[in-house]
Amino acid sequence: MNNLVSIIVVTWNGKELLKSCLTSIYSQSYKNIEVILVDNASSDNSVSFIKNKFPKVKIIVNKENAGFCKANNMGYKASKGDYVLFLNNDTLVTKNFLEPLIEKLGEKKNNGIVQPKIILYGNRKLQAGGAFFTNTGFLYHFGFGKNPDDPKYNIPMQIFSANGSCMLVKREVIEKIGLFDEDYFIYMEETDFCHRALLTGYQVWYESKAVIYHLGSMDNSQYKQSVLLYNSFRNRITTYLKNLEVINLVKILPLTIILYLFAVIIYLGLGKPGNSLAVIKALFYNIIHLDKTLRKRKTIQSQYRQLNDKKFLPTVTRNPRLDYYLKLFSGLENYQD
Repeated sequence: MNNLVSIIVVTWNGKELLKSCLTSIYSQSYKNIEVILVDNASSDNSVSFIKNKFPKVKIIVNKENAGFCKANNMGYKASKGDYVLFLNNDTLVTKNFLEPLIEKLGEKKNNGIVQPKIILYGNRKLQAGGAFFTNTGFLYHFGFGKNPDDPKYNIPMQIFSANGSCMLVKREVIEKIGLFDEDYFIYMEETDFCHRALLTGYQVWYESKAVIYHLGSMDNSQYKQSVLLYNSFRNRITTYLKNLEVINLVKILPLTIILYLFAVIIYLGLGKPGNSLAVIKALFYNIIHLDKTLRKRKTIQSQYRQLNDKKFLPTVTRNPRLDYYLKLFSGLENYQD
């Protein structure tokens, strides 16, 4: 086990986070790595700080904030590793986190993507134990806010989507299906990528032996909640329009839209009209840009798809109880898996 691992970190005004993140990377036990930092036009002297403190880091500097997807794509193009690790700048990796991820990808040829156990740094609760598909189109974030030592979260699992804050990918997967859709500024880009990998025949895994800590969307905290909601709700529909088979699209998309309308009402009731407007705008975006999305769909379905949905989707689908959707608004940590 000595394959080169390219670690790509995207930052935007994340100087205060980078010192801890990069220190943890260079302190971990797997040494055959290259670290590529993509700076999205930071104004906090991040670049000069990294050049002085971490001279081994390869730095790509953007003149404007290109967003998460384009920046990661740029980092990938500059990488050389057999494996590519996409890592948020607000994370701390543990000493032996990388070896179990590499081992998991090496177990089978079609193991293509793997994420570690991701623990929230502040409260030491589980952030991500893997995301599963549901018949409503919303993801089931298994284990969110729960005790990371619970046995149910400490077994390897095939999942629908890895968490974009930390996922290891075989280079061959990206070479085959491409990386992130640059029309996604933030949110759901990793789900779209994983979905493409699944229908191509690769598997996505959660590996609990690997552990990292996540401060939790520190870069995204600089955006308004309505902006984050807009991108999340917009990109969810776009992802399914591109990737699902027609039969499942007909079954699932109406339920997704019903839940969107329910969300509009809930946010109005909570006194957050900006959030309601964001959801409505997300729906209209997909109507206005339907032709563009369908062109992407044609490429995916004709060039990438090798498996019918029924060959992989049941394996990575878990349907939570109805109260899960209510707790999307009141706190998923209160949902009992």
